[in-house]
Amino acid sequence: MEVKCNLPYPEIRVEGKNIEYAKLLMEIYAGKISEDTAIHLYIFEHLSLEKKYEYYAKILVQIAIVEMKHLNILGELIKLLGIEPEFMSYDNKNNILIPWNSRYVNYKFNIKDMIDVNIKEEEETIKYYTYLIGVIKDKYIVNIINRIILDEKIHLKIFTDFKNELNKK
Repeated sequence: MEVKCNLPYPEIRVEGKNIEYAKLLMEIYAGKISEDTAIHLYIFEHLSLEKKYEYYAKILVQIAIVEMKHLNILGELIKLLGIEPEFMSYDNKNNILIPWNSRYVNYKFNIKDMIDVNIKEEEETIKYYTYLIGVIKDKYIVNIINRIILDEKIHLKIFTDFKNELNKK
């Protein structure tokens, strides 16, 4: 099963340093709804499900690997924009960095609950990436985000299809 789009990722580059863009990317890098959180979530679920739902558990690992690629891309962009890519998000309102926290992972043990969480997380991720496209005016970053969204939409479809299969049983 394909867990990512077969199109290549655009070259990782930016038009120039921009701390505000870097701060915006830090949220999807290591905030509550982020690539970092998705990686931890999908690995946790894989480990919880590998005996009872082996096929689905293997897909979760493959998706986590794609999310790691996204995390790396975002980290490279954040560096190019002028900030070190720490595992933190930026609270613009209070002008502080917030460290990534394992409490961001939604620890569910029921397969249907897990899938519901995954669907919600992917929808929120796509929503935030779409928001970024509207506020970031760097053509290179926008191209990269558009490519990442293609993967996230595939993940959302996988989770939705799996939910539909479980509901038939």
